[in-house]
Amino acid sequence: MTAATVQVSASAAWKQNGTISGDLVVSGTLSAGPGTGPLQVGGTLTLQSSATTLVDLGGTGQGSTYDSITATGAVTLAGALQLSFLNGFENEIVNSYSFTLISGASVSGTFAGLPNDSRITLPNELGSVKITYTETAVTLSDWQPFIHELTWDPGTADAGTQVFTNTNTRAGRHYFHVNAEATDIGAWKTRLTVASGEADLYLGNGFIPQGTNNYNHKSDRVGSDGRVLRADEYSPGQDWYFMVNATASAQWSIFTGRAWVHDLGTLGWTDTNSNLQYDIGEPVLPSGTAGNVTIGPRASDSSRPSSRPGRPHGACG
Repeated sequence: MTAATVQVSASAAWKQNGTISGDLVVSGTLSAGPGTGPLQVGGTLTLQSSATTLVDLGGTGQGSTYDSITATGAVTLAGALQLSFLNGFENEIVNSYSFTLISGASVSGTFAGLPNDSRITLPNELGSVKITYTETAVTLSDWQPFIHELTWDPGTADAGTQVFTNTNTRAGRHYFHVNAEATDIGAWKTRLTVASGEADLYLGNGFIPQGTNNYNHKSDRVGSDGRVLRADEYSPGQDWYFMVNATASAQWSIFTGRAWVHDLGTLGWTDTNSNLQYDIGEPVLPSGTAGNVTIGPRASDSSRPSSRPGRPHGACG
């Protein structure tokens, strides 16, 4: 479009990429969409206080997989900024990514309620990003996830007593933090119970797992998951972060803390060598406990507390 000035009134919207040869003054809605693309202004860009600027993020390619607006003249900022994700990028964005949304010969002003280096809270617990204004550009960077704080479970019940039940059924990444504590049995358990759909568990010691290939420990079996760490695999006071990667509409809950122990009492055994102690391999006799003991979700690999020699006991957690 070629004109001395293109004006978008308060009741109108510009939603198109391409080139405007002339100045652009926006009182309504401005977007370089639909989809993602570049909008180039061959003049000045003025956003009025009533304006709303919409930006779609679908990747890291400026003007190709995320919206970008450039001006050859001065840019004056005002009004609201709204962000949205496309093509599942909300579950791919990581802390190191940055996005140049607007650039010009000079940039003045700010978006409403967003001073320099403030954070934009993304909807639906998708985290936040930092907005930075320079002399010539507006950029987003430093994505941080929304993190739920978990209370350490005392391990007094198999199903847990400090349980977080998920109510946000969006697909993708959900984040948690816990400060690890010592246990009297030398075992720390995290249980992810999946009632419907699918969800997997990823743990990071001192860092946030930002994807399914970035973790210290994981449990990604189909259905419910869990993880038990020995006392030599963590230290009290450490900050641990969990990522639950779930399918859309999945129903699940999570808790973490001391592993629960089901004491079956001392079991009888056949003392085949008559040394008055249980030796590995000697047949264990039935105890007075009747029926089966159900073991809840646990790790999909071998990182569990090791057994100790001596008289046989039954325990699970």
